[in-house]
Amino acid sequence: MTIPYPAVVENIKQLTLEEQLSLLETLSRLIRGTLRQEAKPTNSRANLRGILKPDGALPSEEALKDAYADYLIEK
Repeated sequence: MTIPYPAVVENIKQLTLEEQLSLLETLSRLIRGTLRQEAKPTNSRANLRGILKPDGALPSEEALKDAYADYLIEK
């Protein structure tokens, strides 16, 4: 059962100031929780998966060692 918005507003006007403030706090928490769930980022690790994957085959361990040795010699 859905209560029409104008009826809700009229009922809120009937509440005491303390009850209205309590309702405001409750609504604020509810809305913040809803916004947090909607704005929750997806798993960033899953989004990055494969981003550094090379186009070809990976160099062997020996090739990496040789390239590093060459780099040090040139330095």
